[in-house]
Amino acid sequence: KEIKMIDIFAFAHEKGRNEGRGEGIKNSLFTMLESSIGKIPEHIANKINSIALEPTLLDLVKIAPRCKGYADFERVLA
Repeated sequence: KEIKMIDIFAFAHEKGRNEGRGEGIKNSLFTMLESSIGKIPEHIANKINSIALEPTLLDLVKIAPRCKGYADFERVLA
């Protein structure tokens, strides 16, 4: 039983780390968009917040600086 509890704690810890990393990427993306394009429309913020896959978020971080406005960024989100 003790080993199983350790496994459960390890799993929970790893899941928490992954969720924290995803939140950090989202915060970086929001900061980048606000500084380069301006206030983020709520519907775009909601779409970003609904993304759970870290590779997708990292792709958006790479693309965001090249967007001239939110219309460009929305096309990427679609």
